Amino acid sequence: MDYTNVKIRKRSGTLVDFDGSKIHSAIAKAIRSTSEDNMLEHNDSAIGILADTVYRSVLSKLEEAVAPDDGVDDSLVDVVFEIEHIQDVVEEVLANVVDFRTAKAYITYRYQHAKNRDTAALL
Repeated sequence: MDYTNVKIRKRSGTLVDFDGSKIHSAIAKAIRSTSEDNMLEHNDSAIGILADTVYRSVLSKLEEAVAPDDGVDDSLVDVVFEIEHIQDVVEEVLANVVDFRTAKAYITYRYQHAKNRDTAALL
């Protein structure tokens, strides 16, 4: 699929261009954070391959949510994904493809960043 025209709605409501590298990076960080638990410690190649697999699964689920299964057009035109939806899909795929501990690390990371945003908003 072509993600050229895809936008992400941030929590602030602003729209930004889709940047798959940010999703991939977050996935890799979650896998790396539990790498000693899933026997991938110090194996960046295996972490990268697993992150690629999870990333492709996330994109597939996002595409399923917006593209009809009619085989006619594979372009995503004027599609806007909510950041929360993307993160929910990442959580689900991590739990199903990797393990729950890695999904939990990602969930904890999201929660901590939400707390940081809330604290910054109060200052």
